Amino acid sequence: MDGASRERASAERRQRSTGSHEDGIAMDKPYLHLRKDLLAPQQAPRFPAGIQPVSFSVAEHASAARDLLALAYRSGGGHVEVFEQWWPTVASDPEYDPATIFTAVDAAGRLAGIALCWSVPFVKDLAVAPTWQGQGLGKAMLRQAFVFFHQRNAPSIDLKVHVDNPAVRLYHRLGMHAVQLEERS
Repeated sequence: MDGASRERASAERRQRSTGSHEDGIAMDKPYLHLRKDLLAPQQAPRFPAGIQPVSFSVAEHASAARDLLALAYRSGGGHVEVFEQWWPTVASDPEYDPATIFTAVDAAGRLAGIALCWSVPFVKDLAVAPTWQGQGLGKAMLRQAFVFFHQRNAPSIDLKVHVDNPAVRLYHRLGMHAVQLEERS
């Protein structure tokens, strides 16, 4: 199965398993499908002072990741199931790879940011704790993913986002471009 067919099958499977949400995005609003070309070397991430990137650990980060994502989606744009439903769905997805979940913690060891990616490569979720928003952590998390997938020889990385999400500006500044605008009702 080629990459596009695998992505479509994966999206259909996730939409069936999560109801009206695809990759955490409420499907009742228009969204952009964005892509970042990764053929050229990618700029290394610079994390804000007081933030340390760490390897994802289910035991240490999974519950806090779900809580951070729920907090991020609370302002609109998606939904995250309770942990007991959310984590088994994530961990059983054929595109789940713990190496593609990028996490960063603050000096106290609290989860400050997460970029949950699928192995295809696709940014499923990006969330930054409110106290760290606007300080470059989201940009650093995405750059970490870009570098990782470039090193795996991926030609590009994709994500989906509502057209009215303020993060669209960040994605464009990082070189992501629209592949598709999709309207859902």
